[in-house]
Amino acid sequence: MLNFTSVLKASVALSMGLYCLSASAAVNFIADPDPEAMVSELSSVTLTFPEVEGAVDYGSQYQNVTVTSDDFSRKCTLEYGDKDNQMVVSFDKITEEGTYTINFPADAITADNAPFESFSITYNVGEEVANNATLIPAPGEVEWLYEFVYFDPDVTGNLNTDSYGTVERPTVTTPAGVTEDISAVYDYQIGAGKYRFRLRRLMAEPGEYTVSFPKNYLYYQDAEYNQVYLPACEFTYQVTGGELTEVVSNPSVDQPAHNFNFLDIEFPGYSTISLKENMSYTESSVAVYIEGKSDPITSLLLTNFTIDGNKMSYVNAYSDYITPGHYFMTVPEGLILLGEEKTPCTPFVVEFDITAPDPVKIDITPADGATVSMLNSAVISFPEISSVDIARNPNVTLYKVTEEDGVETSVTIGGANWSDAFTRLSENSFKAIFSGLATVDGDYRIRLAENSFVFDGGFNQEYAVNVRFEAQEAPEYVMTPDNTEAFAKLQQFSISFPNETVVRLNESLSNKYATLYKGEELIYNDYGYLVNSVVGSTNEYTAVEGSANSFSFTLSSAGLEEGKYVLVVPAGLFLMGEDESNFNAEVSIVYECNGEGIDKIEVTPSEPVSELKEMSITYINESAISFNGGYPGMSLYKYEEGQSYGTYIEYITGDALKIEGNTLYMTLSNPITEEGTYYVEITQYLLFMSDGVTVSTPQKVYFVVDPNAGQGGVDTIGSDLTDGRIFTITGLEVKDMKTPGIYVVNGRKVVVR
Repeated sequence: MLNFTSVLKASVALSMGLYCLSASAAVNFIADPDPEAMVSELSSVTLTFPEVEGAVDYGSQYQNVTVTSDDFSRKCTLEYGDKDNQMVVSFDKITEEGTYTINFPADAITADNAPFESFSITYNVGEEVANNATLIPAPGEVEWLYEFVYFDPDVTGNLNTDSYGTVERPTVTTPAGVTEDISAVYDYQIGAGKYRFRLRRLMAEPGEYTVSFPKNYLYYQDAEYNQVYLPACEFTYQVTGGELTEVVSNPSVDQPAHNFNFLDIEFPGYSTISLKENMSYTESSVAVYIEGKSDPITSLLLTNFTIDGNKMSYVNAYSDYITPGHYFMTVPEGLILLGEEKTPCTPFVVEFDITAPDPVKIDITPADGATVSMLNSAVISFPEISSVDIARNPNVTLYKVTEEDGVETSVTIGGANWSDAFTRLSENSFKAIFSGLATVDGDYRIRLAENSFVFDGGFNQEYAVNVRFEAQEAPEYVMTPDNTEAFAKLQQFSISFPNETVVRLNESLSNKYATLYKGEELIYNDYGYLVNSVVGSTNEYTAVEGSANSFSFTLSSAGLEEGKYVLVVPAGLFLMGEDESNFNAEVSIVYECNGEGIDKIEVTPSEPVSELKEMSITYINESAISFNGGYPGMSLYKYEEGQSYGTYIEYITGDALKIEGNTLYMTLSNPITEEGTYYVEITQYLLFMSDGVTVSTPQKVYFVVDPNAGQGGVDTIGSDLTDGRIFTITGLEVKDMKTPGIYVVNGRKVVVR
């Protein structure tokens, strides 16, 4: 147990910090006590202005200096300090816990007749922070040092660390005077108020090691959820050195590798090894560091190693680490069990080097400086290497390059970033097919990232070429339907290229969406984003049977409302010719809807009935309908006046829901005789229409139960429709109510018999 009393007194009593003051006379000042320290009481603060050569003096606003908190405000007095460049601000003693701010208005203090601008200083007043800390292992004499647990018995809440890096990190200083960062490792299994810390590597060389924690790095929350920061502290360890478990690794310092994608660790003194059982996640995780870097490049789980006899093998299945440098990984004590006796290992460190391979000759086609009329792929060749393979994370990227006022900018057009985007042409060359292609004339760059290809002796270095793109004339196309007339529904289209004998869908294109937008033209905001609402889209296209240059497609939803629409098919979606040397330009065509596309229906019963048992809905402008899905169903609700939703009555499915031709039949399990209006809702994706698309908008279909049905008269039922026009119950607008039925007039349902 270590006593922090001396450290606390230094922090609470007269610790000093340097602050910069933005003022008419720009100066620095030192506040005593330090504003960052927690103080138990406060009655005066001494300000020293080290850059003021003469004296500081009162300004015109010196009487308006105050000290305030949420419910506290006091006037302060200013006095000259012991030195010419000091000023003391005094006030009634503050002992109540809280946050207090001393406010200096502009011209409260002057220097050489130049007034300071306004500034403030904030203090936290309260109980002293915890003054005892415990480390495991305890400071003093140890055989080696790698990991320790820090906790404070006076901290009742969870101990936390500054994970955002706003203050310095804890460090360890070696006997040689080298200072290295220490990583905080959260481990909930060791309990509240504790934290595990791990050095970057095993410290086994004999000598004195100093572990330092900066102030404000550790903190906890008090009963009022205020963050209470712990002071700076230091601990000293005397490492005596001990016999470490001997291991042999591959790669190693003597046998370096060009990338870290595997690791073999052998224990030559034993014929068999095993892992400790029931390891926690934190125990089983060890970090791999590069010398000179603070943070680990990766963490390896010991449980991911395979064990064969006396050897542990790890294969990195995700991404290679290729940064040249000296690597080390430390395994803590006891995690490896040695021999048949399963003796816990001592800590051991695995060290190895990664070196950069020598550059190799790389050819990219199109070559540097070339001008091309098609740019959606590149050929990568290694003429001096006999055999080349794709690495796990290949990356060949196409950029659009521009320059303005001497500053170069680039925009990513597309890339080949996975193995399927590469086609092997020979033992040492590949074709990279980009997910985008050049469509605008200008300068482009093809960049091959390092470690995209591997071969004996290592991997490729980064390489790039600059090319010029000048597009050919775009092929002519014919869109069906054309836009010479208004349509009831816009959902199915076909596009053909009559002058092209062979057209292929560009499967590698990242944006294959044909999209229908609402509006007469495409509108972009100031940030370049399209603001038109999307009606429907698709990335699925069907080659028209018997044709090699035509494709049809169906959008996810239809344009139905009266008005204009813009259909956009992206450039490069279709490649032309046997050699695929050209592509379509962006298609942007304006269509119009006449507003007559909503599917018209007839409902039975269409008039009020005394008993509701069987209902039907006929789509009169369709030749046939079908269910979209294997288990269709719909719910029956009772309409409730003044509410946006009805009362659930029954779910209709199975044999109670069937289709014949263009009619949907529904049968209730129990007849309804209670007076009221009932409805079912046809959701957008319940049915397929005869044109192969689903109902584009949800439809509520109403039925009226009236015990007096058939006796004549008019009955009204409330509705939330208030547009003043006359509609049938199915939503069709009519001129009058001469025919018996249910109408909506001036916001009221009217039953005419």
